[in-house]
Amino acid sequence: SKPRIGGGRMAGCASNEQLCLDSVRHRREFKDKVLIKGGLSYNCGTNDKSMKRLQAADPTLQILHFMGGSKSAAMRALCQGGRDLTGEGPRGYGCGA
Repeated sequence: SKPRIGGGRMAGCASNEQLCLDSVRHRREFKDKVLIKGGLSYNCGTNDKSMKRLQAADPTLQILHFMGGSKSAAMRALCQGGRDLTGEGPRGYGCGA
């Protein structure tokens, strides 16, 4: 069936949101309504460099994305990183045992 957004088939949309977005990001119907920005500030993947930016309280780091193999780093970064990023302390939501 034809996607409601217009154009042809959208590859990857049943399993992976990044593949789905990549398949529609150049369509006129999509570009007219959506802004996609670079991943250094607004959807930064978790790696050594981004974790150092988090620990240094880099004000340009807006969103850190924990996915795939980096999911296990989320608890350490948010709950055991020396800064209270949840606003609820080390035993708050998502951190408490």
